[in-house]
Amino acid sequence: MKNGKTKFRFFSMVEMVCAIGVLVLAGGAFYSASGAMGKYKDKLLARNEANCVLDNSIERISAEKAPGAGLAGKIFLDEFAKSPLSQKAEIKALCEIRNGFLLLGITDGKGKRIAELKIKIRERGDEK
Repeated sequence: MKNGKTKFRFFSMVEMVCAIGVLVLAGGAFYSASGAMGKYKDKLLARNEANCVLDNSIERISAEKAPGAGLAGKIFLDEFAKSPLSQKAEIKALCEIRNGFLLLGITDGKGKRIAELKIKIRERGDEK
């Protein structure tokens, strides 16, 4: 201190530009991270709903006396139609027979399976 007076120091222009630049980078990182979390949340909700559809389908199929592949497929498609997933254009139900199994699944817009279920198909003489 000189003569009892305090000296005020202002920030230089370079310091202000650097500080604002750091704040902009931090804001951009936060915005990007929040967008990624929103997408992950949507995927998680879709997976949960798909598992509920499959679970409900299993319960209804097991309640039938003699369920066949055709009836099981109809039950699954009915459960899918009741779910909120059927309202989304990019999400599709998958019902097909492969290698002696009935494959029930739900796929996203890219064809990637969100959830799937394989049910062994009994032959007509294979009843136990």
